[in-house]
Amino acid sequence: MTLIKKLLTVVGATILTLFCIWVGLVVLLRALMFSNPNPGSGMGLWVSRAFTVEEQVAEADLIVHVKVEKVHETRKLKQVAPRYTKDGKIDGQGVDIMPFTDSKVLVLKTYKGSTYKHVTIMQTGGMLPAKDGDPKMNLVTRSDPIYVEGSEHILFLTDISGDAIHSKGRTLYRTISPASRYDIQGEEVFNYFEYPESVSPPKTLDNLLNQIEKALNSK
Repeated sequence: MTLIKKLLTVVGATILTLFCIWVGLVVLLRALMFSNPNPGSGMGLWVSRAFTVEEQVAEADLIVHVKVEKVHETRKLKQVAPRYTKDGKIDGQGVDIMPFTDSKVLVLKTYKGSTYKHVTIMQTGGMLPAKDGDPKMNLVTRSDPIYVEGSEHILFLTDISGDAIHSKGRTLYRTISPASRYDIQGEEVFNYFEYPESVSPPKTLDNLLNQIEKALNSK
């Protein structure tokens, strides 16, 4: 009987540990998937972890040099999601709100993919006024702040056209990873991604374009 009790104790402790891990993962995923109703900065949801130019060239559906013409009014996505207590327990359901902002850009040059005159690009984040009982929200994605009209960029994009939530019946793109947006300032380029120390991203437009061309020619 003593052996059985010990086995039951071990099994019980294992089940409890696995349950705690599961709860922790649920809380973490929820934090990544849904926004906080208070103004602040957050992480975007990305389709890829590619961060070198070579990796991004391989994965991108469209690589373009663009100029932002119009930043549209931020739109609101409301979703019903589990509501959690401070200790991670599910306490019914609540409504989560996530802002998204679409920008119309003029395509100055295409390096890979279909040729367009204009493309619409979706970003996670933006400013929502207090409306219809919902609180004011200003969400800024650290690695992809909302575009500014008149700014120019080199973008590595993925095609999300036909998405049931965001792009039903229209053509829509978004950057593939936090490193897929290069802002152009004169002859220099930069992005907001925190690279590993072992990686040195391109700092000039010529360097970036040379790396893109090299990666395209190596395919």
